[in-house]
Amino acid sequence: MTVPNGLDIEDWTPIPDGRPFRSRYRIGNDEKIVLYTGRLADNKGLEHLIDASYEVVEKHPNTKFVIVGEDWGVLKRLKKKIWANNLDDYFVFTGHIESFELFKSGYAAASVFVLPSEWEAFGIVLLEAMAYGTPIVASDVGGIPNVVGDIGRIFKYGDIRVLAGNIVDILDNEDLEREKSIRGRAKVINEFTWSAVVDRLEGIYGCIADVS
Repeated sequence: MTVPNGLDIEDWTPIPDGRPFRSRYRIGNDEKIVLYTGRLADNKGLEHLIDASYEVVEKHPNTKFVIVGEDWGVLKRLKKKIWANNLDDYFVFTGHIESFELFKSGYAAASVFVLPSEWEAFGIVLLEAMAYGTPIVASDVGGIPNVVGDIGRIFKYGDIRVLAGNIVDILDNEDLEREKSIRGRAKVINEFTWSAVVDRLEGIYGCIADVS
């Protein structure tokens, strides 16, 4: 039995308004947000996300790719790639967001949450997105498939065409995708709250005690 990380669902209740996030980063109410949260590091696949953005903005030019997180040495390279390919108008880098309420507002504002990582042991940010029913596109590495299950869309790491296609599909059918993804909150409550994690641990220790 696998014991996952957990989330304190009380911290993610109720679902907030996305307007404070949009206002802070000057993103219009008519613009779609493709959100990434986490470290800006080599293993996060952010250059692949930039490559995928070509197809996305071609079909949905009112899209902003919002990258939230602390730079771990790749920000300059990412911005250079964006600038060289005339994508400046489509990317917003917020840095680390100190305000938890503003951070949560970002998930509520997003049309899509993307985690295109090369490797992830778990991906706690997936639970954060699921807690608000935000549609997810994530790579098929580490613990990601087990966390996401059938709630989101999984793609082979590095497959830029499929990554872009998944994002476009969600933006094309946003209401339907949001309706499907709202099941993610129920999954978090049932499987990934700390009380659910403790229940699993108690089950394991109970089995061990029975055997011994």
